[in-house]
Amino acid sequence: MKKSKHRENGEIKKNISIGVTETALSGLDALAENANVSRSHLIEMIGRGEIPVQLLSPQSLGES
Repeated sequence: MKKSKHRENGEIKKNISIGVTETALSGLDALAENANVSRSHLIEMIGRGEIPVQLLSPQSLGES
């Protein structure tokens, strides 16, 4: 039997890998716990614009 793929919002989720520091991971976990969602769902919500993210200038992020 073929494994069913996880669907959300009518789309098939894609497995990805991202690299973050332990501090960032702890922060994401705390935000997800506070919102009562999984870390994956928290990132999904940010990506869909359901959780607003304050946009910063490249200079404030240390980019040129």
